[in-house]
Amino acid sequence: MDRYIIKVNNPKPESPVKENEIRITSQGLLRNYITYAITLLQERQVNEIVLKATGQAINKSVAMAEILKRRIPQLHQYITTSSVKITETFEPIEEGLRTVDQTRHVPMISITLSVEDRNLNQNSPGYQSPSQVDQTKQQNNYQRQHYNYPPPHEQLPPRHECEMYDSSNGGFGYGRGIAGVTRAGYSRGRGRMGNRPRGGG
Repeated sequence: MDRYIIKVNNPKPESPVKENEIRITSQGLLRNYITYAITLLQERQVNEIVLKATGQAINKSVAMAEILKRRIPQLHQYITTSSVKITETFEPIEEGLRTVDQTRHVPMISITLSVEDRNLNQNSPGYQSPSQVDQTKQQNNYQRQHYNYPPPHEQLPPRHECEMYDSSNGGFGYGRGIAGVTRAGYSRGRGRMGNRPRGGG
């Protein structure tokens, strides 16, 4: 396409940016967007903010919304998606070439984060209440309590402090081999099966 000049016939529509609206681009820094959003919600006491993005910036807007919901758990979320039609005309700069029109659809996303839910359609698939975050935490706590899941801060003991249960005499063995965790217990030192007979089977 070095022999063509690109002209856009119907560019993306531009509308005035509202105070609570944040338009995210692929070149902007995520931390700057997050700082401005928190300023609107906490310092200026804005009830809701709207994140808008197109094309490659959509992933950044979704990540930003998730970060804000973790920092401000009481936020309600409402997502709408759409697309805009853009037609590009490639005009040749050399003789013998034809003018080429190319039409593409650019995806758009609008994420509303609101402290209140009265202006949001709760029956829409794009709505997410803040209680779902709390339900996830409750489910994780239930699994730790009833299925003995270890808390994140706990770790398995070092390999040299493990013990293995020896089924031959119902005790713990200390032989040579590989230390590790088995179904019955632990092995300690260098023992695979601690009290196994030495020499001759």
